Amino acid sequence: MKKGILILVLLAVFISCKNNTKKQTGNAIKFSYPKTTLPNDVSKLWVENGTKKSDTVLIICQGGPSKELTFVKKGKTSYRYIPNYSNYHIAYLHQAQTFNTKMFDFDGEFTLEMAQKEVDNTSEMLYRTIKYFKSQGKTTIVIGSSYGAYIIQNYIATRPSLAHKYIIIAGRIDDNSQILAQHLKGFNGEFKEDGTTYVPEDENADLSGYSESELKEYRVKQLLKGAIGKPRYSQELANKDLSNVRYFYATNDQNVGRLTNEEIRFLMTKKVTIFETNTGHSETLYRFIDKLMSGELKL
Repeated sequence: MKKGILILVLLAVFISCKNNTKKQTGNAIKFSYPKTTLPNDVSKLWVENGTKKSDTVLIICQGGPSKELTFVKKGKTSYRYIPNYSNYHIAYLHQAQTFNTKMFDFDGEFTLEMAQKEVDNTSEMLYRTIKYFKSQGKTTIVIGSSYGAYIIQNYIATRPSLAHKYIIIAGRIDDNSQILAQHLKGFNGEFKEDGTTYVPEDENADLSGYSESELKEYRVKQLLKGAIGKPRYSQELANKDLSNVRYFYATNDQNVGRLTNEEIRFLMTKKVTIFETNTGHSETLYRFIDKLMSGELKL
């Protein structure tokens, strides 16, 4: 998720020089890029792999937020190590920013309100995808890591929970207030290996070596993370049934930080099955796969 560059100062100058900046008016968002419009053809919301005839579909919510689906870019993902992967129907879910990449070319400014709308679009994409596959009589299992973990939480918080099972990997129930504050300003810090101590990004760094397109892309990504991390999911999910959720987290997660005792207690009260690792943010996905391979966890 972290590109390691700092953006806000230079981008603010860039934004202030624009004469055609489009701002929010009342409750109507005036988008600074072509508005994201979801298609009538629901099958355009994902990219398929595996066996379409399978009675079980794995809906994959990738991390990021990235400009394109990893499966499209590389032709494979780490999820291919899931036991019997090719026997499942696999649906790599698009996200608003992979479906409408024109948001990275915004003209004027990209605001939190725009990011929040795009987060909602992604949740709607997941909702429509699950609904479609359930209408086909398939068992639906949703898996998401990192940014994808937040997508699942946001979907459950805002829409009817339709899937049979959810696997949430390397996310947070309630984002750390310090990293959230930086995301909302367009920055991205990190945690020390204890998963608790936050190291903020330098907001006064020299950004003259970065292109306008790089700065725009960075701002969009950080505000998307801010928009999806802003809700307090311990509150938003308080009245939701989470007994079909499996939650994996790392005690030394340097990207999003470790779950706090309060977050763990919340998950326990909701009867969520929790798996703890100490192998870092990215490796948490592989610990999930390890549990499948050992038979300790079944899809």
